[in-house]
Amino acid sequence: MIIFLRFFIFVFFVFFVRFVSSLKGRERVLSLAGTLRIVYTTPMIDKVNAVVFPEGDTQEIDGPLSINQMVDLNGRPLVPPLPTHRMIAFRVVKISTRQTRNEEIREHYLEIIPANELREFTV
Repeated sequence: MIIFLRFFIFVFFVFFVRFVSSLKGRERVLSLAGTLRIVYTTPMIDKVNAVVFPEGDTQEIDGPLSINQMVDLNGRPLVPPLPTHRMIAFRVVKISTRQTRNEEIREHYLEIIPANELREFTV
């Protein structure tokens, strides 16, 4: 009985190590009966923020945006008052999130703001 138990633990350990070695992420420690410690990792999910321009082009940005927030051509937030109304600015109209195996992609859809609307935000 003891030999069977040791064999079972050995087989479990071998398959567990093979499975865990394929994962990437944070380390965790599993203690079995206080004698056997197994260090394993949990999968890491990267969070990516991107803007989707009206033409369909996408660009990765540094952080998340909110609905109706104004951004420039690079996806950086604009803070009113604006220096001039003669600039290209976009407004966030929709936010969607989709997940792949290792990524969570948050897409911010933009629409262009006409110059006459930008005049309201200038000095």
